[in-house]
Amino acid sequence: MEEIEYKIYKYEFCPVDDPDRIIVGFLITDTTNNRSLNVEETIPLVDSAGKDEEEVCQMAYERVKDTIEALKQKLLSKRDSVIGKVFLPSN
Repeated sequence: MEEIEYKIYKYEFCPVDDPDRIIVGFLITDTTNNRSLNVEETIPLVDSAGKDEEEVCQMAYERVKDTIEALKQKLLSKRDSVIGKVFLPSN
């Protein structure tokens, strides 16, 4: 099992005072070592008209799924890396 977790960490109307788009952010985490990468996608409000939050998130995902797959592969490739591991020097 890959143990990769996908979370939505951002769902914001932008700009706040007169929004014309929604920014959706995805956080991709390797739960075996808690390393994470993220990607954001902008959805124009006109494209999201009549859609609920889940549908807008799905639309954003479809637009960045290749990037998400590349980030996932990057996380998986770093599982065996010494980066981030506690180092205990021998005496």
